[in-house]
Amino acid sequence: MGMKTLGLAGATYLLMIGHPTFVFSSPSVPAFSNNSLSEKIIKETETTLRLPKSELEKITNKLTANQKLALRKIAFRSDSDLQVRWRALVLAARLLGSEMKEDIASASKSSEWFMRSASMMAANEISLAEGATLARRMVNDKALVVRSAAVDILGQTGELSDRTLLWNIIRDPINKRKGQSLWIRSQALQLLARTPQKKEISGFISLLKENDLELQAISINALEKASAFQFGSSQDSIENHRKRWMSWWELSGKTKSF
Repeated sequence: MGMKTLGLAGATYLLMIGHPTFVFSSPSVPAFSNNSLSEKIIKETETTLRLPKSELEKITNKLTANQKLALRKIAFRSDSDLQVRWRALVLAARLLGSEMKEDIASASKSSEWFMRSASMMAANEISLAEGATLARRMVNDKALVVRSAAVDILGQTGELSDRTLLWNIIRDPINKRKGQSLWIRSQALQLLARTPQKKEISGFISLLKENDLELQAISINALEKASAFQFGSSQDSIENHRKRWMSWWELSGKTKSF
């Protein structure tokens, strides 16, 4: 699988799982603190977090009150590895709900990309609305993998108001490198193409002018949905479809009222 096609489930998860022993510098720690938690409880909880995902899911609801508190502490421990801290934050949000809002806010401002990414997953555990609100801010994050995670979450909302954000992602120069698209552009475009709007036809046409076969293919599919037109057959090449759409646009599409 190429990096261009990876979204949150790909790039973020592979990076997280692929380096289970990384240790990072001291993170920004939320105001929460519970010094009564013994090191033994914290270590036992860390061991639990290292279980295979299927096993961890089975015992999640059996965690004690102290173990749930330990999750909050572990998420911000600089001597814990990436995978453990990620799981701790997300699982704590699932179990403790809105109690985790301050922790999530701190994680979203972390200097560590994986904590910023995990903060959105944690917010999503509280509610889709919480996750989307944070994701709308994180689409401008400096780290590509965090921006990609934000797009994944926005894709769950189905809100038309987020379409402008998705178009901005496609147009933002930060999401190109040396003139080539980063995977987040096709990721955002695929979400737009699920339910393309007639008023967006000119936007999809503009992407046909780029030398990017993936963006062209997605845009052609969106144009067919939005306009109810189809030129040629599914057997035709992307280039043939592209040329027909460009000809249609120049001859009548620009002035057509949809």
